[in-house]
Amino acid sequence: MNYVDNIIKARCLFCLSEMLDSFINFDSPLDLDLFYVFFSGISYTAIIIGTFICFLLDYFWYSSLIFGGVWLDAINKTVKDIEGKSPFKGFVVTAILHLCSSLLISGIGFLSNGSINLFIFLCVLLGLILISRMLLPTVFEGRSIKLWFINASYQIICLFIIAISNGLFIFNK
Repeated sequence: MNYVDNIIKARCLFCLSEMLDSFINFDSPLDLDLFYVFFSGISYTAIIIGTFICFLLDYFWYSSLIFGGVWLDAINKTVKDIEGKSPFKGFVVTAILHLCSSLLISGIGFLSNGSINLFIFLCVLLGLILISRMLLPTVFEGRSIKLWFINASYQIICLFIIAISNGLFIFNK
């Protein structure tokens, strides 16, 4: 990690605090340069690779190859219930959410200031938060624990894939 990288990351942290301040205090205008500084250190190649791999995993995870039948049982649906519907809206939403997750993890990697330990810790923390947040509706809405396991394990594997793809690009400079 050289001096220039540390200055860029310090400026990025300052920009994030300024963006947060702009959102909290509506009287201060939002400076678009703050967004540029933050997004300039992110690996867009890693974001696209992580998103694409998770998109493929999504296809196989919920198909009959892996958990399709068990997942359908857990949501009380049959193949006939799903067959007639267009998957386009689901594909678009899935792609957008994978892109957002990749962007978030890439930002975590950039802000970890070259520390692989901090990057791993923050990604694990994000995964634990995600799993615990997914468990709440399962408990309160009486959903199947099997459904929670299928969905939570899929999300954790996706976060792991995204973290690996971003880590390879961030820490191998």
